Amino acid sequence: MTEAYLKIAFINCLKWNKEEEARQWAEAVLKLEETNFYAMLVKSLSKNNIEERIDELKKLIKLKPDYARVYNGLGNAYYNLR
Repeated sequence: MTEAYLKIAFINCLKWNKEEEARQWAEAVLKLEETNFYAMLVKSLSKNNIEERIDELKKLIKLKPDYARVYNGLGNAYYNLR
């Protein structure tokens, strides 16, 4: 079940730029599996406030420093912040 939710969240967030929908799907995953790192990532990436997004992504880097997608998201957030 969580895998299907994650795929929908990923598509909404990273493919269609529908942040609100992505966040809702990620939160649904976290209700079922509160430590799902990928759901935490999608939830962070879908934050509209760039400063909040950066803060969340920095926290995720501390949790899983080897996960490259978090660094990619952080770089994109800084780029959007200019």
